[in-house]
Amino acid sequence: MATWALITFLIGFLSFMFYLYDIFKWFVPFWGIIIMAIAFGMLTRIWHKEKEGEKEKLAQTIEELEDELAQLKAKEPTEQATETPEQEEERAPEAKHEAVPETKPEEAAGS
Repeated sequence: MATWALITFLIGFLSFMFYLYDIFKWFVPFWGIIIMAIAFGMLTRIWHKEKEGEKEKLAQTIEELEDELAQLKAKEPTEQATETPEQEEERAPEAKHEAVPETKPEEAAGS
């Protein structure tokens, strides 16, 4: 579509130049301006449609990423509930050591 709009614009421009310089006077005096106007309208329409397409594509990508994020958040609590003891130990190694009461050297010597 853009190629045809460019061709139409060039034909219109050439016909207008032919009219200005009295070359091929029979080749439509006002059609050059009309064709250029039509081609300009086609080019601007294509430009706006491409912008809309880019916006729609970005909106679709955002929706897909939000869905993926929601799925990952839904999986996260399930994965935490099924942790193995090794994974729990890796996450909080200090917690295991704090649970064991420490014996003071005085108590050990006094027994």
